[in-house]
Formats: sequence, C-alpha cells, structure tokens
Amino acid sequence: MDMFKLTYRPKYDKNHATTEYFDDIKSIGQALINIVDNEKEENKAMAWCERAKFGDTVVRQQFGYKIECFSEEALKKEI
Repeated sequence: MDMFKLTYRPKYDKNHATTEYFDDIKSIGQALINIVDNEKEENKAMAWCERAKFGDTVVRQQFGYKIECFSEEALKKEI
C-alpha cells in the first residue's frame, strides 16, 4: 500500500520542518489546506498523489512543502 510523507515548515516556525505521514489522499489534502492556503495548489498536490508511485517525490518550494510516496513495508523496515 502506498503512503505519503509530507514535510513542511509551519507558518509560525519557519526554522524547523515538520513531517507527517498519511495513508490516504483525502487526509493529506486536509493537511495541505492549512499549509498552502491556496485551493489551486491543493488540487494540484492531490492530483499528484493520485498519480504517484513508490519512490516519487515532489518539492514545492514556493508553497513550502515536499511530498514523498513510499510503501508501508519500506517504512516498517526503516523503523
């Protein structure tokens, strides 16, 4: 099962990155609402997630986030 890792810099603390893990596109979309505050960008990110395959990464510096697609099995091995 593909999962997503979202890394971003919170608006209130640009010096530290925050990482969250998601197992569905709807949840990552909800998180992006608070991060990017731009509906067009949120839709682009969710469309990217729908097409993403294991190992894919997208970095959107303009909006301050990175999304990585990975497998649950790989995460378990890493932990």
